[in-house]
Amino acid sequence: MAVTIDVYGSCVSRDLFRYVSAGKYDFRRCVTQIPVTSLYEKVLDIKLEHIRKSAMGKYDRTMFRIQTGRILPALLKENKSDFIVIDLADELMERWEVMADGGENGVIQLAQIPGLETEYEEIFRKEDGYTLLQKSVPFGMEMSVIEKKLRTFAKEILYSKNNPDGYLQEQIVIIEALCAGDVMGNDAVLRPQDPKYKVKESNEWLRKLYASLYRYFPNSHVIRFPDFTHSTPNHMDGVHPLHYMSDIYGYFERALDVATHYSNVNTLENLWREQSLKNKLEARVVNSSMMYDLQRQVKKLQEQIKQKNNG
Repeated sequence: MAVTIDVYGSCVSRDLFRYVSAGKYDFRRCVTQIPVTSLYEKVLDIKLEHIRKSAMGKYDRTMFRIQTGRILPALLKENKSDFIVIDLADELMERWEVMADGGENGVIQLAQIPGLETEYEEIFRKEDGYTLLQKSVPFGMEMSVIEKKLRTFAKEILYSKNNPDGYLQEQIVIIEALCAGDVMGNDAVLRPQDPKYKVKESNEWLRKLYASLYRYFPNSHVIRFPDFTHSTPNHMDGVHPLHYMSDIYGYFERALDVATHYSNVNTLENLWREQSLKNKLEARVVNSSMMYDLQRQVKKLQEQIKQKNNG
């Protein structure tokens, strides 16, 4: 019987299951675009008709309702699977500040699904009790606030005498999804990511969040992000620091096999070391080729200058 899997994370964890072998896992439920740091804000009582009439797709409307209703932790425990895969890359999502009831209840944070700014503005324009104020990046959130939310999430999702429907720590697999620092082009040339993604700042912030998360899930399985990971222009959703080359998803699958006891031929640490080494060697070959091409161009230019001077 296939191992049942739920996903709560970003496109990274979702995309993994586009690569896994058929019949190995029963991929049952996928919840994305709802950061942990957005779970414990005040409920936004948005009229259902305004959500239904928006131009958002069906999945995005569902995620919007789950986030604004703050119902996710309870939802994840309903009819839970054998394992749940979690990553924190969606913590990078931009946040709207929402004012409710003329500001009497303060400002509420709401993560915006990428590319749907117009749809969000349309929904809130129809709402009498709420006003969209401004957007912000999440890096400015205080770590004390984040710690409290991660601690609350762990308490709500983990099994205990007071939470018998929760997951055991051993049933939780954390994928350390980070931003790839460069893109491997189809010409085998490495190029930096678009500066708009703020890769260095994003990864520094995500690493802090993962370090906090690990403290609350000390006995869960962690699939580490391999060194020298590249993204690709060939991903079906286009170029993005979270859209990796296909062999990275193969590594994630092998690591998941170990975490779920589907395979016992290796360890998570060894698999991480092997993939990091493979990535390093690949980058070295590409850089050596680039250096060789540069040397040829310099030599050719020197010869042209020499011929011109002799002429």
